[in-house]
Amino acid sequence: LFSLLGFFVLLKAVAYWLDRYGIEFSARDVISGGASYTDVHAVLPAKTTLAVIAALCAGLFFAAAARHDPLLPAVGLGLLVLSAILLGGVYPATVEQFSVKPHELARETGYLDRQLAGTRQAFGLTQVRISTYPAGTGPAPPAVPPPRRAGLPPRRARPRLRGTGPIPC
Repeated sequence: LFSLLGFFVLLKAVAYWLDRYGIEFSARDVISGGASYTDVHAVLPAKTTLAVIAALCAGLFFAAAARHDPLLPAVGLGLLVLSAILLGGVYPATVEQFSVKPHELARETGYLDRQLAGTRQAFGLTQVRISTYPAGTGPAPPAVPPPRRAGLPPRRARPRLRGTGPIPC
């Protein structure tokens, strides 16, 4: 039983390791579809740490299978669950709230520039020239009157159609 549980925890370690590559598809911040400051500086180290902790916990399960001692894997599993809650949820939320939100433009500018450059390259828009136009606060241009229909009778609001009426049953 300990060996089977150790195998499942080892699979969880591999899942944490592979989740590190999924941060590129994160939609956590203003960057919808790319790694943000929080992903790179909080989620990536947390996933790496969780993968190592899960691998150690799997080792404890395998050691318990050899020693027939349930105390080691229980402590390891408790450590894994606690670290998953703290590192997987609380730490990234704390970094987001107290480091990114107050200085969001400064923190996310490099990631936004990288995503915009990648999008332009993907759509073949690398040669687009960006220019600014001065905003005017003067009067609006006059409205263009609707075209006049010369020599035609005015349209009816509700034309009468012949042969319309209730449909016989």
